Amino acid sequence: MPTFDRPLDLSRAGARLIAPATRYVVVEGNYLLLGRAPWSGLARLFDLTVFPTAPRAELERRLLKRWTDLSYPDEYAAAKVRGNDMPNVDLVLEHSMPADVA
Repeated sequence: MPTFDRPLDLSRAGARLIAPATRYVVVEGNYLLLGRAPWSGLARLFDLTVFPTAPRAELERRLLKRWTDLSYPDEYAAAKVRGNDMPNVDLVLEHSMPADVA
């Protein structure tokens, strides 16, 4: 199963193994319900979907804190949030399929 290495800002394919006896697997990710290919094919694999939300200003605050907590300079963190993270927020909010629980 892939994981995301936040300090290195990259995905690691096959980084985790799931034992055959595992009954439940919880997956999280911004694009898992995105209504665009190839992501749109994933929803059928889930027994239950949840889409938590927060006010836009709170999301922006948390994203900025994420980068500054990783010791990125304030200006770099703010540019990353404006140029990458918030456009992704908009994409996900505007184009995700409905979840079972919102």
